[in-house]
Amino acid sequence: MLDWTAADPAGPESRKPSAGSGTCHGALLVAAGQLDAFLLLGAGPWDIAPLIPIVQEAGGTFSDLSGQYRTDTGAALFSVPDSTSSSWTSRAPPTERPLSGSSTRS
Repeated sequence: MLDWTAADPAGPESRKPSAGSGTCHGALLVAAGQLDAFLLLGAGPWDIAPLIPIVQEAGGTFSDLSGQYRTDTGAALFSVPDSTSSSWTSRAPPTERPLSGSSTRS
């Protein structure tokens, strides 16, 4: 049994295992098509692993900095296909289309 009464209140603050909502926000923006790429540094496997299927199901990719499929390196690169090539291009915003059933005539 742990004795919590012996803990030193003046000791160093404990570090959270993740950086909060900002840790996953960039990867979710990649999945939503709002970012071409997001580099997550200093992350634990618990930060990276849940994001992989979300980004991949949305058509994105995942790798660590060496291009491998590993979650234990502390780094994760989430991107959309072809966004990590040598030529970065900005994507045009989606064009607005009328809702089906709506008429453009007056």
